[in-house]
Amino acid sequence: MAQKTVNLTLAVILIATSVWFAFFGLSRPFWAVECCTVEIADASWTGIIENLKTNAHSPPLYYFLLKLWMGLWSTGEAAARGLSAISYLFSIGAVWFLGKTLYDQKTAPFCAFLFMVNPMAVQFAQFSRMYSLLALLSILSTLFFLRQFHSGHASKKNLAALVAVNIAGTFTHYWFFFLLLAQGVAYLWL
Repeated sequence: MAQKTVNLTLAVILIATSVWFAFFGLSRPFWAVECCTVEIADASWTGIIENLKTNAHSPPLYYFLLKLWMGLWSTGEAAARGLSAISYLFSIGAVWFLGKTLYDQKTAPFCAFLFMVNPMAVQFAQFSRMYSLLALLSILSTLFFLRQFHSGHASKKNLAALVAVNIAGTFTHYWFFFLLLAQGVAYLWL
C-alpha cells in the first residue's frame, strides 16, 4: 500500500513538473531553423516533399505531423512548438515503462525523472524541430525491442508495435537507422 502511494505521488510530481518544463517559454520568438521548419510544414502536401528533396534533405513525417498540428491550432510560436512539447511528455511516460521493463516498478519513476530533467530533452521540448519526436520513437522502439526479444514477453502485438514505431522513426530522421543497427547487433549478440 505504501509503495502505491509513493508511486502515485511521484507520478503526480513528474506530470506537474514535466508539463511546466514542456510549456515554459514556448511563445518566445522562433529561431531561424524553426522558421524554416514552420515554412516547410506550412506548404501543401506535395510542397513539403519537394522542399525536403531540394532543401532540407530529411524524411517528411515530422513535417506532415506539424502541418496537421498547425492546422488544428495555428502557426504561432507556442502552437508550433506544442507538438514537440507533447512528444516530450509522452517520452517521459515511455521512459517510465522502459525503466519498469529493464528494472522494476521502484526504479521506473527514477528513470522517468532523470529523462524529465535532462537539459537536452527539455530544450528539444521547447524547439519546433523533430528531435523530441525522434526521442519518443527511439524510446518506444527500445521498449518494444526489449519486450519482444529480451524480457520474455514476446507477442505479435509487441512485434507489430516495434515494426510500426521503427517505420515511423525512419521517416522522422535518418539517424534512426543507427538505433536499428544497434538493435540488430544486440539481437545477434544476445
